[in-house]
Amino acid sequence: MKMPRGRKPAPKNYDEQIAMLEAQIEEHKQSIDLLKGQLKELRAAKRQQETEALLAAIEASGKTLEEVLEALQRAE
Repeated sequence: MKMPRGRKPAPKNYDEQIAMLEAQIEEHKQSIDLLKGQLKELRAAKRQQETEALLAAIEASGKTLEEVLEALQRAE
């Protein structure tokens, strides 16, 4: 039979509580910065993949880049 876990005792004074919250905020800021870096890398990789697919499609069409750009401009 498992015994219920007790709550951590709260720090006894405001200074300790403030210090704990500031430490938690800093920890989360570091995690957010890490996640933002990962997101930036993923977006760059996705863009690179899309660019490569676009260039492959242009090459497969047998048209030059200029011809494709001109066709796109006419379609607007």
